[in-house]
Amino acid sequence: MLPSLAPGGMERVVIQLVEDASRHGDHVVVAAGPGDWSGRVSLAGGSYARLTDASRTDLPRMTVAAGQLASCIRRLRPEIVH
Repeated sequence: MLPSLAPGGMERVVIQLVEDASRHGDHVVVAAGPGDWSGRVSLAGGSYARLTDASRTDLPRMTVAAGQLASCIRRLRPEIVH
């Protein structure tokens, strides 16, 4: 779970994975907190599911975001969660 889609190394890798998977015909959904790069997910061919803005050190907000992720997984029923 990405706490946000702010510019950074891990986020750059996620966008690249979305581009690669979309190019191969996969439907990709990125569930993450908000950030400047959230729009890049759709530009890369994926969909964006917004989670609560949280940091790894904010346990209550991270718990809310984890619950939102669980709901997203139940709704979408993905074959792979990465």
